[in-house]
Amino acid sequence: IQEALVFNADRFIDEFCEAASNISFTYKTAWDLKEKHLLDLYASIESRNHRAKKKAERDEDINQQAMEAEKAFPEVKIISQARSINDLKIRISKFGKIVQSTDFKGPVMLLGERGTGKTHFARAIHYSLKLKGAFIQIDCGAIPDKLFESEMFGHKKGAFTGAEKNKTGAFENAVGGTLFLDEIGNLSINHQQKLLGVLQDTDGFWQYQVVGSSETQKSDAFVIVATNSDLETLVKEGKFRADLYDRLNREQILIPPLRERKCDIPLFFKSLSKNIPVSTDLENDLPRLDYDWPDNIRGLIHIIEKIEREKIMNDDPSPICLDDLPESITQHQNKSIPKRVEDAATHTLPGNMKYTDEQIIHAMKNNHGNKTKAAKEIGCPYQTILRRWNKITI
Repeated sequence: IQEALVFNADRFIDEFCEAASNISFTYKTAWDLKEKHLLDLYASIESRNHRAKKKAERDEDINQQAMEAEKAFPEVKIISQARSINDLKIRISKFGKIVQSTDFKGPVMLLGERGTGKTHFARAIHYSLKLKGAFIQIDCGAIPDKLFESEMFGHKKGAFTGAEKNKTGAFENAVGGTLFLDEIGNLSINHQQKLLGVLQDTDGFWQYQVVGSSETQKSDAFVIVATNSDLETLVKEGKFRADLYDRLNREQILIPPLRERKCDIPLFFKSLSKNIPVSTDLENDLPRLDYDWPDNIRGLIHIIEKIEREKIMNDDPSPICLDDLPESITQHQNKSIPKRVEDAATHTLPGNMKYTDEQIIHAMKNNHGNKTKAAKEIGCPYQTILRRWNKITI
């Protein structure tokens, strides 16, 4: 109902603005428009069918908006058909307008579990802003304590032992572009204090000092930070500064984990599997796995790449199917996924270890056309399956 309210309100505003631009616009026009949307909203609440129809319309409207939003960052491909990700695409596409209207320089804070694609979304924001400068990424957890200021703000020659020449820091390198501070939750308290001193917006600029210099430098970099840590908990535990958290938390974007968008998993297989086709059954089987995908998209990409390597090494051109996934995942099949066909003919023949056509056919059916899996099931070499199957299907 809340979603229907928001949708109807947006539609009313759009139609009202369009009608108001017409010379024949009257009080009655506005009243009739209001009544139409109220009746439509009432019908949605009262009728399940009408509500379902309107939801389908809203989903289609969001899909169209998301496709339009992607034009703001064509350099970044966000693979998804999930409503939650479509909403993020639309939101990210509007950052350019926000920056132009308010001179907002961030920070934008990306929250999400490891492997959810925070860097990908950070790049999408960068490109949506149409900035001329570079996208500079810093892994906050990988900077040694002694080099933090040098990496972030730069240093002058001779500023410390080993400083044999001038060095530009991340804030200077990101002038006119985006500075992405990844894993911000890994910063030490000392580093948090130094960063806090810089992230004070002064007329659209961040101010800092290069190590070994007393002059104040300015950077107009758009700042994005990301973390998979629970910063609020870290603040309560005294491990993260509350004032820095408040400074970072001006604009927050939460990226949902893969387990909350399982409808996207088949899309990743189709989009990322470059050399091997994907079984049509896989699209139906994958979302129904009772598996939480703890490594999220990064882990899924590694799985797809490994399956491809295995098939190429085994000269197996058969489509990728559910049984190609690691057993640690496929063991989580729920009852809605048909189980393998069990038949006595799937066992190997005694003695000379020759295999009947029936055995080959059963093994191929049981393994959804995967020759490598079929060969393992009946205990014969892959080349045997390949040779016999080619004869059977001629």
